[in-house]
Amino acid sequence: ISHARPMETLSAERPHANIFCAYVFLSLLGQFAIHITFLITMMRAAAEFMPEECIEPDSDFEPNLVNTVSYMANMMIQVATFAVNYMGHPFNQSIRENKAFFYALTSAGIFFTAITSDMFRALNDSLRLVPLPQPFGSKLLVSALVMMIACYTWEQMLRKLFPGKMPAWEKKLRRLSTTKAIDDKKDK
Repeated sequence: ISHARPMETLSAERPHANIFCAYVFLSLLGQFAIHITFLITMMRAAAEFMPEECIEPDSDFEPNLVNTVSYMANMMIQVATFAVNYMGHPFNQSIRENKAFFYALTSAGIFFTAITSDMFRALNDSLRLVPLPQPFGSKLLVSALVMMIACYTWEQMLRKLFPGKMPAWEKKLRRLSTTKAIDDKKDK
């Protein structure tokens, strides 16, 4: 994110003046609801595959399905948060133009797919991740994709409903240019 460069020209649109506005509040609530729903759904699904056992609070870490799914789900929630909340045009470069950020997101997606599908068992073993029973692995992949799409859709809808303010002088300038264009058409 720190590699993002601002655009060469200033945009007429401005970001929200403060964080205490409807856009930020609804964005936080909506994304939180989507993320927590994804996490709880995946944790409950993983718990169905777990045997009934009592885990002692002070015992050594033993990898199990719930720990594995918790790690994977939280990783994708973090990736979705970065990807969805990145402000590209008209203020900064788009995600594709910000190569470092784009490659980081792409790498995270590939890494998630690799560990979820258990492509490289040695990698999963080094991370102390247990194999996911099928079709649960596929369900986790699809659910993560749905969660990201839902967050993106929510954020885009809010950006359209609550656009940043435009300065008064810019509104006047646009009105004048529109009026001039209409007058020019009448003269022809």
